Amino acid sequence: MSKLSENLEVRRGSRVRPDDFARNLVTYCLDTTGNVRDWTPDANQEWFLEAKVRVTFWANQAQVRDAEKIAYRALTAGLYSDVLAELAYLRKAISDSDKSECYRLLDYIDDVLKGERK
Repeated sequence: MSKLSENLEVRRGSRVRPDDFARNLVTYCLDTTGNVRDWTPDANQEWFLEAKVRVTFWANQAQVRDAEKIAYRALTAGLYSDVLAELAYLRKAISDSDKSECYRLLDYIDDVLKGERK
């Protein structure tokens, strides 16, 4: 399981009662489209990986717009939690004029966003 999917499955909205936001759900689907490249020696098939992200929450009609914004913030915080945590260190490295630490942190953030680190 990747860090991204771990983040999405565990994070909850902050400052809400435990039952207000259900656990974030991520579902993955790996399947073939049915297309085949029969001109290749091993007859490659075309595949797709699909991810669906869902945050469920409770609200009445008057609350739904505000609750939607909170749910969206909870979702994005979950998606980017490991990158957001590094931004404070990056800011400190910039203020300290620590060029090598800035590059190290940028490389780390780049790898996380590309899915190359867990």
